[in-house]
Amino acid sequence: MSFLSGIWATDVRFSRDGEWIAYVSYPEGTLWRSRADGSDRLQLTNPPMFAVLPRWSPDGTQIAFMDIQAGRPSKILLISAQGGAAKEMLAENLPQTDPGWSPDGKQMVFGRNIHQPASLQLLDLNSKQVSIIPGSQGLYSPRWSPDGRYLAALTTAQTKIVVCEFRHIPEKSCSANSIFPVRVQQVQRFRFLRLPSSLYYTRVYYIRGRSEWRTQQRTKRNC
Repeated sequence: MSFLSGIWATDVRFSRDGEWIAYVSYPEGTLWRSRADGSDRLQLTNPPMFAVLPRWSPDGTQIAFMDIQAGRPSKILLISAQGGAAKEMLAENLPQTDPGWSPDGKQMVFGRNIHQPASLQLLDLNSKQVSIIPGSQGLYSPRWSPDGRYLAALTTAQTKIVVCEFRHIPEKSCSANSIFPVRVQQVQRFRFLRLPSSLYYTRVYYIRGRSEWRTQQRTKRNC
């Protein structure tokens, strides 16, 4: 299906209901949102802000994204899908990367700079309390499963995907006994996108039970 005809964009992300999309214009790095058919477009950010990795909140009212600017740590910002001023997810002078909403929208998982000691952080959006997920050292790029039971993440060496199961509620842990390779029976289905050095190829990995299969397709930058 073709959409956003004639627009050069990257980091396209659909809202949970599939009615809206968020994307970043290329090469400007500005964040936009529109309906899935391209109508009702709204520019949400302006330079010098450079947006990447937009993520819709589960209720579709907000978008979290990374702001990358030279000379300062990367920050995660939150902005209303209706526009307005972007707000810092967490006021600190530390790098924040790759945000992910919990399925109930009450928490945010994020990482630190891959070139620094990496770990997965969990933020309570109401209290603003941050905690390190135990056992997540050396992991980044977290992805929450739709039911909130699992986190998938990459090792900083980018050689392995690990899946963390939140077995002890309310304690969330990626302890040694809950990190396992992707071929595991407990995982029913995940989908991962890996972008190699060429932006014209995307590898999609599907994992269900103990089986794994992959597809490779040629893609274009302009959507």
